[in-house]
Amino acid sequence: MNIVICDDDLSVRTQLSILCAKAVDPCIEIICFPSAEALIQWLKTDPNHSIDILVLDIDLPGKNGVTLLRELRTSIKSDCLVLFVTNYDHYVSDGFYYNAFQYLIKPVDPEKFMSEIQRAVDKFKRDHMKLTIASKTGNILVDYRELFYIESRKRVLTYHTLMGCYDSYDTLTRVETLLASYDFLRCHKSYLVNMSKITRWDNYTFYLIDGSSVDISVHKKSKVLSAFYEYQRRRLVR
Repeated sequence: MNIVICDDDLSVRTQLSILCAKAVDPCIEIICFPSAEALIQWLKTDPNHSIDILVLDIDLPGKNGVTLLRELRTSIKSDCLVLFVTNYDHYVSDGFYYNAFQYLIKPVDPEKFMSEIQRAVDKFKRDHMKLTIASKTGNILVDYRELFYIESRKRVLTYHTLMGCYDSYDTLTRVETLLASYDFLRCHKSYLVNMSKITRWDNYTFYLIDGSSVDISVHKKSKVLSAFYEYQRRRLVR
């Protein structure tokens, strides 16, 4: 995992790299560039080069930060998390149009910056978490974002994923605990559903994006729907 800093001011690059080093795990690599062109050249020199989290100034020589982000999103297809750190606030709408994670105004508050970097690292880890399924044919790694729901039948769990279905001997309670921070909802004694895959619902059923459906517990309907509404509210304010 890495954090890439792109700012033409050496003193700012130094300050931000020191703050990043204080805020995150020492195994996270911190890489600095003075311009958009230098960063793009680095990406093109090796297919293994990529950006996980980008701390980006807007007022750069040559290509500005917004132009760089547009190129990263459209041409390079990078889904990196982007924190703008800039003197200008009138580019906020442009930044968020290209899915910027945060927008901070210089001079940065050290505590605020470190908090946002840690939040970005936590989100990156969440978004790239993989679940190990001990299936009959061997261990299978599944990106939790590709998992629609898990069904329990007599201690056999069936994982319904984008790539197919996999059976494993386990308990739904244990997996529920494992996925507690990844927006999975125990909507029924036999079902654990990925709330990001729900498209609609009626009295006692959630309908998912792949056309499947899962039951909502009759006795816990109010609690289940309250948890789902809270999830929707959190998505709106992120």
